[in-house]
Amino acid sequence: MEQIWKKRYEQRLFDEGMKTVYAYGIACHKKHCQAACERKTVID
Repeated sequence: MEQIWKKRYEQRLFDEGMKTVYAYGIACHKKHCQAACERKTVID
């Protein structure tokens, strides 16, 4: 999740008028997987 926020992928969506962006991350290793979700909201 850190990489998503560091690279500011959400900025384009905010520039286009989005107020809330959800970021999803999935990591897998052999037969084990982990998923994460975070929300970022713009406050006017």
